Amino acid sequence: MCMNKIDLSICVPTFNRVELLKICLASIFPALKENPSVELIVIDNCSTDGTADYLAGLGNISRFKHISNDSNIGPGRNMFKTVEQAQGEFCWIIGNDDLIKKESIPRLLSLIKTNPDIDFYYSNIEHIDSSIFMSLKDVTSVEGIPPQSCSNYVSLRHDVVNINWEKLLDPKINDTFFGATQVSVFRKKYWDENIYTVKFDELYSDLDNTYPHSKIFAKAFINKRAYYICEPQLIVIDGYREWWDLQPMIVAIRMNQLLDWYKDCGVDKKIVSKCRVRLLKNCVPVIKMILNNPGKFRNKFFSFRYFLLHYGYKPAFVIEFFKIGIFNKGYRYRTCM
Repeated sequence: MCMNKIDLSICVPTFNRVELLKICLASIFPALKENPSVELIVIDNCSTDGTADYLAGLGNISRFKHISNDSNIGPGRNMFKTVEQAQGEFCWIIGNDDLIKKESIPRLLSLIKTNPDIDFYYSNIEHIDSSIFMSLKDVTSVEGIPPQSCSNYVSLRHDVVNINWEKLLDPKINDTFFGATQVSVFRKKYWDENIYTVKFDELYSDLDNTYPHSKIFAKAFINKRAYYICEPQLIVIDGYREWWDLQPMIVAIRMNQLLDWYKDCGVDKKIVSKCRVRLLKNCVPVIKMILNNPGKFRNKFFSFRYFLLHYGYKPAFVIEFFKIGIFNKGYRYRTCM
């Protein structure tokens, strides 16, 4: 039992990336030691690469809880389990390929203390390609990463304070529409009140099993007060994504379904429409990826008929389709999910 009130729980669901996990946790442990209102929760989803032994070998660290599942319960359930175990007023779910910057946790704690009416913080992030990261010699902490090695794709360069959560659905801020978990720091009690929203089944089979956290956010935080932090609070190592071959389906189908969900939850139609235009433009190159390499990118969850009937007929997609040309091999799509 923690004697201090926990303001922030950092939740790390993990599976079979022990070397990345070591660097991830190394970016957290100093702030954990220095800030008694922070806890760290790590849940290993029955890894086979020595993760459980590594976690056990860390010994007893104050406000650090780690659990190793007896069986693999799936990434969504494992993520939810980390939040379930958390005692903090706010939770921050990150992946084992995410590295928290040195000043990020103290800054978040300060914001939480001085902004009692804010229920949701959205943080800008930086990206480093895995090939560049692996080329860096003897990098054992986030401080060892040269700033010039990182990229930042967000165009809004100033904080936005005390706005409605749905205002964060702005492509200048949020081009995955809350699809990325590590950008969000949220008040746990509202999450807990809305976990009924999600029904787990086969991974990626529907919206619940692709973006379960996003479904909860829409139910829990619409009309709640939010804060956008423009200074990147962590670095994401891009390239360690087992779902990469499903990426075209996720962009073309699941992200469009996510915008449908936001609309159903009461997000203003103008906000959804603005996001939809950006997304449908991004759908052109991912549809191209499927057409050019159907053996790799086409799967049981993707249907051209479904896409065309629900989204492909919309002007934003049609105009971009003919503007770029579906077989223009010079066009590349970037994802920061």
